[in-house]
Amino acid sequence: MRQQILSLLVAAVSATCTTPTISQTADTPHSTVKIDPQAPVGSAKNPVRVSSGVMAGLLLAHKLPLYPVAEGPYKSGAVILHAIITPNGNVDRVSVISSPESLRQRALDAVQQWVYKPYLLNGTAVWVQTTIMMNIDFGG
Repeated sequence: MRQQILSLLVAAVSATCTTPTISQTADTPHSTVKIDPQAPVGSAKNPVRVSSGVMAGLLLAHKLPLYPVAEGPYKSGAVILHAIITPNGNVDRVSVISSPESLRQRALDAVQQWVYKPYLLNGTAVWVQTTIMMNIDFGG
């Protein structure tokens, strides 16, 4: 009896839930690459999705956003970016998911110069898509 109830619950959940596919998530406004699910995983057309925490651990060199003092009051805020990283670790494309308008371009310019250790999938360096989160506080 217990097994029958469990089977019914699994069937009910399966009927109402669908797992999002890459092609469904590729149409989000912050996506900077057109995902082709038919392309090989880890290619430029189908980069591997890697968490921001894992990619932060692979960061080799980064520049921080610059804020010229002549522009007036200091700004601060959270910036969330979507980035595509090449197999050699360079940032290929980056776009803004969320950011105060005054910090957007500075964050984009800084991240475009970042360099990562290549992400390996089965021993081969692959293209990666990830999220970059920055808390910017220029003080003041």
